[in-house]
Amino acid sequence: MINSKHLNILKAFLIILRIKFKKNIFRKKKIVLFPCEPGINYSLSILPLYLAVYKADFNIEIFLSIRDIKYIPIYLLLGVHRFHVLLPAIFGFSSLKNYKKLFDYHKYLIPSILRFYLIDSIESLDNKEKIIESLELKVSNLLKNFSRINFANIKALFLSDYVYIPQGPILEYVYNLHKNVDIYTFNLGHISDTLVINKIESLIDNRHPYSPPLNLYLNNLNSIKSGEEEKIIIKTRESLKSFYTNKDWFNYVGTSFYQTTTIDKNYSSLLSKKNNTHFAIFPHIYWDASVAAGKDLFKNYRDWFESTVRYILKNTNSQITIKDHPSNVFKLKNIGLNYSSPIYSFISQLPNEEKERIIYLTPDSKISTLSVIEKCDYVLTVRGTVGVEACLFQRNVIFAGTGRFNNYNFGLFPKSVQEYYELIKQASENIIPIEKENVLSAAVYLDTLWNNMTF
Repeated sequence: MINSKHLNILKAFLIILRIKFKKNIFRKKKIVLFPCEPGINYSLSILPLYLAVYKADFNIEIFLSIRDIKYIPIYLLLGVHRFHVLLPAIFGFSSLKNYKKLFDYHKYLIPSILRFYLIDSIESLDNKEKIIESLELKVSNLLKNFSRINFANIKALFLSDYVYIPQGPILEYVYNLHKNVDIYTFNLGHISDTLVINKIESLIDNRHPYSPPLNLYLNNLNSIKSGEEEKIIIKTRESLKSFYTNKDWFNYVGTSFYQTTTIDKNYSSLLSKKNNTHFAIFPHIYWDASVAAGKDLFKNYRDWFESTVRYILKNTNSQITIKDHPSNVFKLKNIGLNYSSPIYSFISQLPNEEKERIIYLTPDSKISTLSVIEKCDYVLTVRGTVGVEACLFQRNVIFAGTGRFNNYNFGLFPKSVQEYYELIKQASENIIPIEKENVLSAAVYLDTLWNNMTF
């Protein structure tokens, strides 16, 4: 019996062959450079992007590590004819440049270490200096190998994981040393069978890959006709609700995987009858390194979460809902690991009178994010997706980090930890109103992401 995966590869090969012959397969063409993707499934999921490149009359070349050589036969079937193997050591002639002095690639080391060890802080490693030193040498050698690529005919570079090694340092290399090469990011989209494409214009205050180009966003916002604002808000809200209801909202990381309904009636019964302000906190995955795109007020995600909970409990009378990130279970399960929640562990150690003010929702809770947003007064996050969702549904959000939602006219962005705590104190007394423009800006942000960047 023919494996469906192999059949899909055969189909892809025939489609690519047809397109390439139509575009004259033997003519010398400009090149688009891609990273090797981890596995057949992911390679096939971005096949439409490869087809678009071929249809635009470019060739594709792939850079890869030694351990990814096994994927070369698949890429040959996908029409790739040239590969650049990046070695961890140097053999033969190589560039004598010290790239560490030319640009900063240290910021990519820490996120890569956090993800590799699944830890929240590098300080928890006893041999962290040795690990960093070893990784710096590997990156230096990697860039010297990468410098052997002839960029004369390369038109564009596409990256999918640029906050980590090796793509982060490669981004810096191309951006700083090959200004004529366009740089794009591509990521799996917010719903099934989509890709989000973003162009990197600058590495100053680098944007999250899902953040719309500011000029595009402002053009869309300013082009709204008078009287059309409410229609856009309602339409965007209904779309988001349907994504949750259909379990299609970032389903590849499990964001809506466990939820059964959009609005959960059982959640109401968990809430206190007291007339106190209700904060909703959505902790990040501690080892997730989206922090590389932006600046944080706190030293890491754990520090932010635990410091925030302690402040609210000791300085306000507010109630807190804490919804553990669903991807914690979903991602670890995919690599054969069980999730032991540091969020729950922290809460369980609090005094009983403080625990009574907290509702903890497990990562696989059936209560949806939208249900929590509906019942709370304020949302707290560093830069989570929930930030724009909550603003869309007319809740004020206090962000503890930049890089994703700042400069888009919604949310509150304190510039210091002290200002962050002051905003929480004001919020606990319900003295921070939310502007209607806040809601419209969030709607336009999502509308731009969905309709101008998602394919």
